[in-house]
Amino acid sequence: MEEEKEKKRWSVAYTKHIKQKRKVYHDGFLDLHISSNKLMLYDESDKLLECRMLRRDEVVSSAQTLTFAAYFVDVGLLQSPYLNFSDARKKSNEVEPIDRSLSPSQKIIREFKKNELQKYVAQQTGPTTTKASVT
Repeated sequence: MEEEKEKKRWSVAYTKHIKQKRKVYHDGFLDLHISSNKLMLYDESDKLLECRMLRRDEVVSSAQTLTFAAYFVDVGLLQSPYLNFSDARKKSNEVEPIDRSLSPSQKIIREFKKNELQKYVAQQTGPTTTKASVT
């Protein structure tokens, strides 16, 4: 519990396409360890991607873009310090994601993925048909 007080966690969208005009963003998390001023970037499965030290005059806040050596990071909402991080992720998966000014193509892709997932789930839970074998 003491360790959680020493750490802040934000939801983020990050990209490794630093020099390209068209960037592909992924969901992840950003941890700030207050005692050491260390920023740690994680993907959505909690795999550490990169870490760096917070600069002396730098402050992390929502709606800010941070630069890492290999990533651009758009900082989202600060997660509640009272929730366990795994519980927060489960709850965020149950609720519709926050629509943060997506481009029209990103909205189309998100809707397409959602429809395809629903089709796949419907196929898995639907009645199974078996073919009669002729011998």
